[in-house]
Amino acid sequence: MKNGRIALQHFTEVALSRKRAQRIVYLALLLLFLFLTFYRLDQAPIRNWDEARHGISAYEMLQSGNYVINTYRYDKDLWNLKPPLSFWMIAASFKALGYCVLALRIPSAICFTLIFLLIAGHMHKRYGFTSTVAYMVLFLSYSDLFLSHFGRSADADALYNLLVVGAVLALFRSNQSKRYDWWLYLSGFLASLAFLSKSFHAVAVYVIIAANAILRKELRSVRIYAKLAIAAFFPIFIWMVMRFFADGFDFLGSMFGVDVVDRIHSFQAEIQTEGAVSIIHYLLHYRPSQILLIIIVFSGTICLIDAVEKETLLNLVHNQDVWLYSLWFLFPHFVF
Repeated sequence: MKNGRIALQHFTEVALSRKRAQRIVYLALLLLFLFLTFYRLDQAPIRNWDEARHGISAYEMLQSGNYVINTYRYDKDLWNLKPPLSFWMIAASFKALGYCVLALRIPSAICFTLIFLLIAGHMHKRYGFTSTVAYMVLFLSYSDLFLSHFGRSADADALYNLLVVGAVLALFRSNQSKRYDWWLYLSGFLASLAFLSKSFHAVAVYVIIAANAILRKELRSVRIYAKLAIAAFFPIFIWMVMRFFADGFDFLGSMFGVDVVDRIHSFQAEIQTEGAVSIIHYLLHYRPSQILLIIIVFSGTICLIDAVEKETLLNLVHNQDVWLYSLWFLFPHFVF
C-alpha cells in the first residue's frame, strides 16, 4: 500500500513537472512572437498603399462623424473598396490612443496575436504538445507574416484572417460538439464579419462552411440552415442597406465590379493569353504554394502511414477533420 502511494506521488510529480516544462516552452515561444510582432511597431515608415489609405479614412471618419461612408480627402473613396469594419477598428484605436503610428498599427498586431493564440489553443487541445510546438515554430519562421502586409501593417488583412480562422475553428467545434448548431451559427456570423472587413475575399469562407455542412450527413434541418443563413448574411444586409441609403449603388456597384467582375475578366484574359500551364507554373513557383505543398505532402504521408498501420484507412477518407483542413488550406489559396 505504501509502495503504491509512493509510486502515485512520483507519477504525479513527473506529470506536474512535464506540464510545467510544456508551459515554459509555450511561454518562451509566445514571448518571442510578441517581441517580433510589437517591437518598434511604430518605427517603420507608413506604406503608401492600403495602410496609408486605411489610416486616412479612419481619421476622416472620426473628424466627420460619418461611419458609413469611408472617404479620402473627405471625398467618397471609390478606390479602396472595402466595407468599413477595418476602418472602425483603426478609428477606435485612434480614439483610445491618439493619432499616432502605434495606434494605426496596433489593431492589426492584436488581431495577429489572437490568430497565433487561437490556432495554438486548437492544436494543443486536439493534438497535444509536440504538434503545438511544431505549429508555433513554423508560424514564427514565416517572415512574410511579420514583414509583408499582415501582422505589422495597418490594413484589413490581419482582421480578416482572424475572422476566417475563428470561423473555421468554430466549424471544427461544431463537428465535435453536441451543440454543433450554435458553433455553426458562430461560424456564419464570423464569415459575415470577414466580408465586412475584406469584401468578396470572404467567399472562400462561405464555400468552406457550405462544403462542411454538406459533408455532415446528420445536418439536414431546414431550421438550422435558415438560422445559419441569417447569421451569415444579415449583418452584411444591414450594412448594404445603410450604404445604399447613403450613396445608392455607387460604392456597392464599384465593389462588385472591381472585386468580382474585373478579377474574373482578368483571369480569363490571362488564361487565353498565357494558357492554363502558366497558372500552374506560377503557383508552383509561388513560395506560399511551395510551403503549403511541403506541409500537405509531409502531413499526408504521416497520416497515411498511421492509417495503414492501424488499418483505419477508410476512416481517414471519411474523417471530417481531414476534409475541413483540406478545404481550409487549398480553397482560399488557389482561388485567390
